[in-house]
Amino acid sequence: TTTTGPPRLFCFSVMLASGFEESLVRMQATSGKGIFVCDGSALYSDAALTFGAITSKVVRGLDLAAQRAHGTFESLFTTSVYAKVWEQIVEERLYAPYDWVVKVEPTTVFFPPRLRTLLHGMLVGSGLGNGVFLNNCGFGLRGPLEVLSRRAVETYKAGYATCERPPQEHVYLQACMIKLGAEQVNEFSLLSDAECRTPNWQACQSEHSSFHPFKSVEAYLACE
Repeated sequence: TTTTGPPRLFCFSVMLASGFEESLVRMQATSGKGIFVCDGSALYSDAALTFGAITSKVVRGLDLAAQRAHGTFESLFTTSVYAKVWEQIVEERLYAPYDWVVKVEPTTVFFPPRLRTLLHGMLVGSGLGNGVFLNNCGFGLRGPLEVLSRRAVETYKAGYATCERPPQEHVYLQACMIKLGAEQVNEFSLLSDAECRTPNWQACQSEHSSFHPFKSVEAYLACE
């Protein structure tokens, strides 16, 4: 892309219809926070849920309730789940009018204006070659906030069937994008995260684009 305006973001989250995430997403949707501040957004779940004017899209061919029976809540959102979500995203192409595609976990406090500022200087290069994706942690890509250029998502669409599928979704996505020739750009101001060992992540006082994890409405709002 050669546009010189602000980067346009398409953001999405995946959630269970039952569980603690429902109250988090309801708050975000009805208050206009997180992914709902992006230029375009979509919510994926195992059931059609309505939050005001927003209705979640059902993930096709996947029973999250059955997945839940085989492990802890944290283990649900593995490659087997997110591969289905990504398949649906690249088929529907709701992201097509936008410059960047951003996956956001519901427990991530996310500030789209900060991400737009960060991405503004990358706009021209993001449409070249096989696209770019941003690595958000020195230990490797972390799942709470994943950022890919539109061109990188098109590259993924064309070649994801050739990628191996390790169980961890973030490991899968990073390895797959590298295999398919997308450019990895290290950008550690994207995410302040407990598992990435960001100092004082829970204070939410840095200029990161996102903070993780905050698993209650009260904790989420306190971070803002």
